[in-house]
Amino acid sequence: MSEFSIKKLFENKVFKYIFITLIVVVFIVLASIVFNENSKSSSTVNNYVLDLEEKLEKHLKKIDGVGKVEVMLTISAFNEQDIALKSSTTTSNGKTETVTEPVLINGEPIVLKEYPPKITGVLIICQGADDLMVLYKIQSVTMTLLDVNINDIEILKMK
Repeated sequence: MSEFSIKKLFENKVFKYIFITLIVVVFIVLASIVFNENSKSSSTVNNYVLDLEEKLEKHLKKIDGVGKVEVMLTISAFNEQDIALKSSTTTSNGKTETVTEPVLINGEPIVLKEYPPKITGVLIICQGADDLMVLYKIQSVTMTLLDVNINDIEILKMK
């Protein structure tokens, strides 16, 4: 009897449209929740990179001969974290099994250490890039402030 009534409900066009609309709304809500979680961490990383770019520009502008300057950074890894882990060992039938899992507080893992994103490239465009002494100073300051290799730095002359 109940199976028949469910079939009859799905035969009704109005119910079918309401059911499909409900499924679409649930999907949109779930997608927005997932998107919000991803965009929170992404915006934090973007703010970090923008802040570094602004600080580097500020310091490079102070160097004699650099002139107007623009900086762009690229990163390869987002914030990596070391989390607290707990291990438990059980022995049954002569077999030892070790299980490692994160330590949780209020459903969230305990973060022991956070690593900032890894800078993989630096693009600097400035007016004074045609002067070798200025070029050397820019490279030196950039390597020191960002802890990057000289091969990761590209300096170009601004129009």
